[in-house]
Amino acid sequence: MGRNVKDEVMGCARAVRHAEGLHNVGFAHHIPDPHLTPLGHQQCVNLNLSFPHHDTIELLVSSPLRRALYTALHGFATLIHQRGLRVIVLPDVQEGNSAPCDIGSPLEELRKEFDKEFEGVFDFGEVGEEWYVKAGRYAATPDAIQVRAKAAREWLKARPEKEIVLITHGGFISYVTEDPGAEWSNIEYRSYQFAPDSDSASLIETEASSKRRRI
Repeated sequence: MGRNVKDEVMGCARAVRHAEGLHNVGFAHHIPDPHLTPLGHQQCVNLNLSFPHHDTIELLVSSPLRRALYTALHGFATLIHQRGLRVIVLPDVQEGNSAPCDIGSPLEELRKEFDKEFEGVFDFGEVGEEWYVKAGRYAATPDAIQVRAKAAREWLKARPEKEIVLITHGGFISYVTEDPGAEWSNIEYRSYQFAPDSDSASLIETEASSKRRRI
């Protein structure tokens, strides 16, 4: 959006695009629910080392797609392993397209993969059995995506935590931020606050975030 606000802690959402996935290399969109590439993993390590808000983040929220979950796990390892934060997995912030790379895995499969190796890190309580079916609420249509994006903003705004990290996707993130056509690099993050006079929980990028991107 065009306006900026000062970078304060109150009601702040840090939106993050996932690290590089296998599908990002050579337009390999045929890969189902891809993992991160070695470069993507290194991007996460670098983010964890450089992220300046470890002391103030209160909640991590992630898309249920693998590349987002692993970005949360490795990109915010300090918050998870040193501060004990859990990751709430929110299906509303999954990618909007219907290519194989944007279709997720069944809940049972995700639980088996992540609960076994990373017990207690991920909260799958918001994830339904058919969250990955691109129909109804999760249809790959602009109208459905806009509805999900608004619902996600309202969900975030209603949370008691004052500073939240949201790990999501390059396509969906422009709907969340109501900034059509905005380009996000892998692992890029921007900071937002909720517009106080908005009926749809609109987000406004903070001055500090906007300035950092212009440097």
